[in-house]
Amino acid sequence: ESEFSGEDDDAAVIEGVGHGRRMAGSKTTVPQDFANPTDDVFTVEEAVEAIGFGKFQWKLSMITGLAWMADAMEMMILSILGAELRCDWLLANWQVALITSVVFFGMMVSSSLWGNFADKWGRKSTLIMSIAWTSYFGFLSAFAPVLNWFLFLRGLVGVGMGGVPQSVTLYTEFLPTKSRAKCVVLISIFWAIGTLLEVVLAALMMPTLGWRWFLAVSSFPLFLFIFLSFWLPESSRFEVLNGKVDKAQATLRWIAADNNVPMPLGTLSSGGCQQDKLGRLQDLFVPELRILITIWVIDIIGRRKVLGAYFFLFAFFVLCLLTCFGRTSMTIFIFIARAIVSGGFQVAYVYTPEVYPTSIRALGLGTCSGVARLGALTTPFIAQVMLASSFHLAISVYAFLAVVAGFCALFLPIETKGRAMQDIASPGSGQEMEETGGQDGREQGEEPSSPPSLTE
Repeated sequence: ESEFSGEDDDAAVIEGVGHGRRMAGSKTTVPQDFANPTDDVFTVEEAVEAIGFGKFQWKLSMITGLAWMADAMEMMILSILGAELRCDWLLANWQVALITSVVFFGMMVSSSLWGNFADKWGRKSTLIMSIAWTSYFGFLSAFAPVLNWFLFLRGLVGVGMGGVPQSVTLYTEFLPTKSRAKCVVLISIFWAIGTLLEVVLAALMMPTLGWRWFLAVSSFPLFLFIFLSFWLPESSRFEVLNGKVDKAQATLRWIAADNNVPMPLGTLSSGGCQQDKLGRLQDLFVPELRILITIWVIDIIGRRKVLGAYFFLFAFFVLCLLTCFGRTSMTIFIFIARAIVSGGFQVAYVYTPEVYPTSIRALGLGTCSGVARLGALTTPFIAQVMLASSFHLAISVYAFLAVVAGFCALFLPIETKGRAMQDIASPGSGQEMEETGGQDGREQGEEPSSPPSLTE
């Protein structure tokens, strides 16, 4: 904490200057949009935009990506272990499906709780606790003697995994607007790396050492994340809402020094965003948030249209499986459908942190993630049990739900493309965003007279 406590304000900590003025001894100029020459105060949003994307965000991307990679490895275990445990413990189809469902059940019941913790006590500490929980029970499940113990321990692993999405909450709150969508989508590469790594690990270990060693070694990336996560600072947006403005400014100053850029001149202001009641479930249902339910396209077309298009395309390629094209064509259709739904998954993770304000962002993300686990919880029974009795019925379920999800996405009330991240939900902002398309006056060629507030 001493790294960014604000007590060591030496030359290494670069202070900004006023409205478009050049700082002494530096070649960097503070952007005019983010400096306030009148009262010398700035908000977190203005500081994040002024600091931009740099060395700090690259390091944060690597650590956040590691969390995604470790999460993907734990997910991939479910696909790999099913066949092995079926032979080892002589399991029926429904028991194999239960191995997957119990993990997603744990994620479903815990995601909102982790989100509530993150909004009340901080993103960093909540993330470390959830990863520590996951790694401990993940390692312990390697010693399960029978199926019931295995199900119990993997269910607890799912409880911990429900907090992993909070890495996205922390990550997005340090990203400038123009980089946010691209960065969140690009860290999905780490998910693919984790999936491939788990397959390679299984191929190398399971034939010789067995599934227990494989399960134990798979938890090591989680322990590595815990070690690296102590470098992470707490979210400045969260600190401001909790009245820790000095600490938030020190954090921003440290990030600016790491990026080798100046900060706006003056003192960090809460912008009227300090709030005592954080992480309240009822705040998810204010008027502008009442619907709960890649890279460059998402910034040009908008989150809602891209998300809806992904779901409709997924339904189309899933329905193609009902035609008689042969095994090769079926494999291609499945591959394309899986790629499309993965894109939709990433759009949802871009949209959700943007649409919820800081006061309930972690809770909103966690709750949406938890509701989504209803599908993950039931899909083993559809893909294994129902599919065995009726191929057409199982495929039709996926296609129908995708079409429903597509229409729900198109009718979401808020478009967040180009919108600054809010700190507190303000009544009526949903309607305002609908009318303006999520943009400020600059999109119509107007120059704002002062920096936009976070609650506009």
